[in-house]
Amino acid sequence: MQKEAWLDTPINKRLVRCTLDFLILRELVTKPCHGYLFTNKFRKKYGFYFGPSTIYPLLYGLEKHGFVESAYVLESERPRKVYRITAKGEAQLRVHEMLLEALGKCNREIDITVQAVQSKQVYS
Repeated sequence: MQKEAWLDTPINKRLVRCTLDFLILRELVTKPCHGYLFTNKFRKKYGFYFGPSTIYPLLYGLEKHGFVESAYVLESERPRKVYRITAKGEAQLRVHEMLLEALGKCNREIDITVQAVQSKQVYS
């Protein structure tokens, strides 16, 4: 996926960074994952790259608050710290989803209001 032009503005980058916790938890619902895999998934799936200096502090914070847990997997040539979502993380993910849904609803209501105001101005 090619990087979208709209992502190049500072305000949009900040918004995406603010949702990374949500995206990490969302990815971990499907299966456990190590940090490097997140950078690849986000690049391929969403078209943006966040490096280790962004991803690992987020994973550490999520683990510190009990939303994820980690364990080293020694089955490959290189040991990997694999993260999995906890029950607390799943509950937090549901809260994030409800908040995003509420924000979407507010956005739709604002659009409807703006359209109504614009249509009154046209017909006035």
